[in-house]
Amino acid sequence: MLLDKQGVESRIPHREPMLLIDEVVSFDKEKSSIHARKYTQKEDMYFKGHFPGNPIMPGVMTLEAMAQASALYVCLHLDKTAEETYFYFMAVEECKFRKPVLPEQTIDFEVTCVKQRGTVFKFEGDAFVEGEKIANASFTAKVVLKEDEK
Repeated sequence: MLLDKQGVESRIPHREPMLLIDEVVSFDKEKSSIHARKYTQKEDMYFKGHFPGNPIMPGVMTLEAMAQASALYVCLHLDKTAEETYFYFMAVEECKFRKPVLPEQTIDFEVTCVKQRGTVFKFEGDAFVEGEKIANASFTAKVVLKEDEK
């Protein structure tokens, strides 16, 4: 493991209940990729109301977790910390949800940066549960340095 939860919090500004990455397994600057992981718990806020009696993780939360993995990629790539950056979704070009995520499952996110232009990054990401692809997306995000917002 490259980063535990505390290490994740040191790199991106997301916090509970919206922090959706528990650890970074690997980061490969040469391949422009990151492998991050989320351990779902039956107590996670979204399971309580989506759907009672048959709880599943909302697809949009899976997509957000993928975006957080990409934010971690950018912070590691640029050697930035949570105190220095914000990340904003700009576009989701394609997204497919293949299977629902259930409580107590582990989601592995494999995200690759396919293009960078200044502070704008384009990513392709896949989400897996027990080695089976459960979602994939192509999306664009922007990193903003907090010092530039002032």
